[in-house]
Amino acid sequence: MIRTALKTIFAHKLRLLLTAFSVMIGVAFIAGTFIFTDTINQTFTDLFDDQFAGQDVIVQGESEFDVGFGGPPPIEESVLDTVLGVQGVAAAEGNVGGFALIYDSNGEAIVPAGPPTIGASWTQDERLIGNIVLREGRAPTGPTEVVIDAKTANDNGLAVGTTIEVQTVPGVAEYGLVGIVGFGDADNIAGATVAVFELETAQTLFGLEGLYSGITVVGEEGVSPELLRNNIAVALPEGVEAVVSADEAEAQAEALQESLSFLNNALLVFAAVAVFVAAFIIQNTFRIIVRQRQRELALVRAVGATGGQVVWMVAIEALIVGIFASVFGIALGFVISGLLTAGMAAIGFDLPSTTASLAPRTVIIGLMVGVGVTLLAAILPAIRAARIPPVAALQDVDVRLRMSDRRRTIFGAILLVIGVGLIVAGLFGDVLDLGPLNELTAVGIGALFVFLAVSLLSSLVVPSLARFLGWPLPKIDNLTGTLAIANAVRKPRRTATTASALMIGLALVAFFFILGDSIKASVSGSIEEGLRADYVISVDGFAGGFSPALAEELKAQEEVETTTSLRIGFWDRNGSDEFLTAVEAQTVEQTIFLDVQSGSVTALVTGGVFVHEDVASDEGWVVGDTILMGFASTGLQEVEIVGIYGEQNIVQSNFLVGLEFYEANFTGFGSDTDFVVAVAGADGVDPASTRSVVEAAADPYGNVTVRDQTEYRESQEAQVDTILVLFNALLILAVIIALFGITNTLSLSIYELSLIHI
Repeated sequence: MIRTALKTIFAHKLRLLLTAFSVMIGVAFIAGTFIFTDTINQTFTDLFDDQFAGQDVIVQGESEFDVGFGGPPPIEESVLDTVLGVQGVAAAEGNVGGFALIYDSNGEAIVPAGPPTIGASWTQDERLIGNIVLREGRAPTGPTEVVIDAKTANDNGLAVGTTIEVQTVPGVAEYGLVGIVGFGDADNIAGATVAVFELETAQTLFGLEGLYSGITVVGEEGVSPELLRNNIAVALPEGVEAVVSADEAEAQAEALQESLSFLNNALLVFAAVAVFVAAFIIQNTFRIIVRQRQRELALVRAVGATGGQVVWMVAIEALIVGIFASVFGIALGFVISGLLTAGMAAIGFDLPSTTASLAPRTVIIGLMVGVGVTLLAAILPAIRAARIPPVAALQDVDVRLRMSDRRRTIFGAILLVIGVGLIVAGLFGDVLDLGPLNELTAVGIGALFVFLAVSLLSSLVVPSLARFLGWPLPKIDNLTGTLAIANAVRKPRRTATTASALMIGLALVAFFFILGDSIKASVSGSIEEGLRADYVISVDGFAGGFSPALAEELKAQEEVETTTSLRIGFWDRNGSDEFLTAVEAQTVEQTIFLDVQSGSVTALVTGGVFVHEDVASDEGWVVGDTILMGFASTGLQEVEIVGIYGEQNIVQSNFLVGLEFYEANFTGFGSDTDFVVAVAGADGVDPASTRSVVEAAADPYGNVTVRDQTEYRESQEAQVDTILVLFNALLILAVIIALFGITNTLSLSIYELSLIHI
């Protein structure tokens, strides 16, 4: 049977190559997704390993909750003396980090699309400097000197001895560029820009006077990192901890990988769609092949082959096709990974370039999916082949193994009812009880059932639909048109199955376009209703934040009535990260419509939290209740709900706090910069004059854009369009698979017609 199967494959190479291509694309998508995410994970793992190279122990603020991006709370400078006095410590030095944005020689901000803009203090002791290499110049020694990474310098023509601008929390200032550093063999840290200052200068710029972000420690020869950590931990005051640097590197890498897991999951969903469509094509192709080889297989039965042997012969063909497609699909995964990287860069998230990573898991899953899907799709046609009696070798007997039209209709109708019910339940999950399913899962399963139902039921309407859609064809070419209609009507199930594969791809593309238009309409309506400010200043892409000095400067302008600064952060809600927005409570109602349901926004000045009405309703919360909020810097806080609001599209959060509360509970990188400032012009001032003042103030900051209400609405719509382009580009793969399936089916149908005429 193996020899017979191999001969059959080589006799119909093109036919099975087209079949294999469908599987190949699906496997390539899965493999490409894993290669893409594994490469990112490896990049950042190497980054953190390099960051902690040459260090044995890290001393840092102890945090009850590991949430957000700010890192642990800072520690007092006096802790350094304590650490230096511990037995086994060879060297220890405090350091600080924060936000720093470098400008090129033309005064334009250098904004990496994705990676952060890092500021840091220079490490003096060479035993602690790790893999940092001074490529040119010297270390910074005064308040007006800076050292930057080699990639930023090389890409922007910044040379030692020149003066450059750097934006930090206090604002934009000029610094003498005195040195350029590399990180081992790398020119930068995973695509981030790095500006390094002398320690006291960095403490001032990052708002950490008298504090350290952490203390790096190296032990004496023969002292293990674990023993050194234990010795230091005994001497540390409350609220400060010592961790082995290798463990901290691993923990930070794992945290980052977990935060990027949503990307892996989203891409795997698209891969599953591609594989699902490929399964349609494979099953249809093998069914046609078995029907066309009916006499051949019957002859095999006539010479003594058992039904089981015939099943094995067809299964072996499917196995070979699956292995071939899987191997080439895994190889094609590297191309898909490259395309995904380019796609992320196109939407403004430029990932650092590195060698692609192929994990054994990727190979195993790729083979399991490719071979498994091919075998499962071919099993029914294989069983059908086994049912072919030897007498079929003498005459054209159509042996069928399928549901009757009545059973097919009933089963399809049941699937349709269940599918529609799940979709409705998912969309209105707050009304209907879904049990263990969440809303998104219910919609996904419901959509799958609907697709299967349509595939089953569509064969009932194919004859009538084919005659209706094809009626003009005989008028154009009588013979060709008549044959085309007859061939479609003759095998309605084949026609329906082939069309179903394309239907899935096109339906998903249409769904995302409709979803995008709905989101854009919602965003537009919310901005028109919710934005009371005349202008919005916001960061571009993933550029992080910008100095609060900009808002302070605008407040002093007579053309400006008021400004409202917004910042973002994460807190722990029952073990899960939750997003919140901090607003300037004194001015927010002048610039943003929150649709307050109860309570007063001004109450946020003295603390408390505003909760969106949907969350409050789901949890049964009312004004006056208290909720537990966990913060990395201050631990668990019992916070009173001081208001309920209904409009969240401007603030983009279900929870609002005042800036005062935010500053008391958030410290670290990114928490001391604004990400949006809403500006209301003064009454009686010409809008053009107000805008010119706002733009003049914002111009030095480089990484921000000033927009009026219309421009801001259009920018939000453009972001939706950009994401939709990426999603639909991924879905196009499913459409490509379906098109190859149609090509395959039509070629087999033409071959079948030629046999009929012969």
